[in-house]
Amino acid sequence: MARLFSEVVITAPFLMTKGFLLGYMQGRNKEFPYFFHRKHGIRHEGIGDLMREFLHSTCRTHVCLPDDEIDGFEAALGNVEKKIGAQIESRKLIKSAEFSFSFHLYDESKTASCKELFHSLPDGVRLEDFSPVELRGDSLVGVTEFSKIHQYCYEGSGTAGGDFEGVMNFFLKIKRHDLSAVILCSDIHLHFEADASQE
Repeated sequence: MARLFSEVVITAPFLMTKGFLLGYMQGRNKEFPYFFHRKHGIRHEGIGDLMREFLHSTCRTHVCLPDDEIDGFEAALGNVEKKIGAQIESRKLIKSAEFSFSFHLYDESKTASCKELFHSLPDGVRLEDFSPVELRGDSLVGVTEFSKIHQYCYEGSGTAGGDFEGVMNFFLKIKRHDLSAVILCSDIHLHFEADASQE
């Protein structure tokens, strides 16, 4: 079964939050995955968040943590709340995640690597509306000048969605891949459980 993650909003700057989180893991001698929204391409800003950030009226850090680690982390944060002024403002269980992508390759020697990337998906991840097209020579486009420049094109687009951790791993795999410069990805969009108690 896939590990559950929650989005946690902490009233503290990014560097303070990251430092405390790393110290917490070091103190427990236990590491677990964590994903900061800004650093890992997760979309979170609503109009309210953007306005508060623009006006510097409050400082919040959004991070996704394994759900079974949050209670301990929150308790540790509570022990030093008066000293550092940080606390968990909200916690929402993540139901799933998704991001869209597109690519255009004009170098046929890189096609096999691209096909392998989109074929070897992490567990819990599925591709939707993905039907890549491979074109050569005159079948490329009707523009003669273009076909003189590019005699080959492999292109595709779609959406990767499913389990949060799997989607994150696939997103980061693309970003760290040799073809990352030609594969455009949107920010990751989170879907939350409807349970109001998690708000």
